[in-house]
Amino acid sequence: MKYNDDHDTGKFADINRKFIKTWAGLAVKLGINRSDELFPVIYYFNPTKRYGPIHTPSRNIMRGEQLFNRFLQIRYAEVDNYLSEIGDDPDILAIFDKMYQEIRYKELHRAN
Repeated sequence: MKYNDDHDTGKFADINRKFIKTWAGLAVKLGINRSDELFPVIYYFNPTKRYGPIHTPSRNIMRGEQLFNRFLQIRYAEVDNYLSEIGDDPDILAIFDKMYQEIRYKELHRAN
């Protein structure tokens, strides 16, 4: 799962490599012999398609609501709305501010 199909991190090939290795490893570990026994998916939460498939077949790449419509009971719009609003929630912001301070304090303490 990745938010955006942007390839800007330079890790696009690594994502696909890990995806293929994980699928192959699961197939071996679980004794899967037929392609219809395990359906691997690279999922981009953002529905925008910026690039065509390079390493992975199109049928194994889903974006936006595709995964929700095919496999889940909750609607994509509900999750998208929730995630859009969570960043403005004062309680959530306080949790992240506290985590930041704790991490920062540990780093400063470790440096001294």
